[in-house]
Amino acid sequence: MGLVLLAKATKPAAGGVWRRDGAVIYPSGDAVKIEIGVLYNTDSWSYNSEIKVKRLRMGASVRIQTALKRPLMEQIIKGNHNLICVGLSSRENEGADGDRDIKLAVARGYNLGHAVKELGWMPGERIYPLWLGASVNPAEDEEQAILQRSALIIGVNSATPVLANDMLVAAMQLIDREIIDLNSYTRSPQNPGVSGVINSESGQLLAKDVILVAGRPSNIPIVLPPKR
Repeated sequence: MGLVLLAKATKPAAGGVWRRDGAVIYPSGDAVKIEIGVLYNTDSWSYNSEIKVKRLRMGASVRIQTALKRPLMEQIIKGNHNLICVGLSSRENEGADGDRDIKLAVARGYNLGHAVKELGWMPGERIYPLWLGASVNPAEDEEQAILQRSALIIGVNSATPVLANDMLVAAMQLIDREIIDLNSYTRSPQNPGVSGVINSESGQLLAKDVILVAGRPSNIPIVLPPKR
């Protein structure tokens, strides 16, 4: 992992979008530009849903594809070669059904990427849906729980192959912890899970259809191809 150069964060937009740009510099001198966008606070995943985003200011829920239709999110997605979509969950199901929180995160990462493809903003082969799982910290209040299930995208531009794992570590350092602490989920940014592959035949993924494999997760590098 190289150095992360921080850029000044833009102020949250009216629609609850947070953004920060930065760069990862490797020891070889190769530089990778990243742009981070977060749907959070007033626009976050609806409680126990992998399909809809709750718009608190409107008192209604909309599909993730509709929630993404913000100029700032469109700019980030269209301005980069590859896109990482990250699925997160708060602790929404306690007890015996606690695995559903992990399944929600898996499905949210996938459906975030699927929505980008359906909007026509990026082809599916350049979208990488990943997940970090559920927050390991119980939310102190509903406001914190909403932040824990924010929708996160990371746009990546690089002239050489890079690891998505490194981009997540960079994002962890770039994002204000008051927004999301990416180091407080069931999987670390160094070892994310893969939600699936988005192609022309893929539809939305439901949490009930996610199959979790028991055992310790292996640390598999996820390589993003360069822009040619």
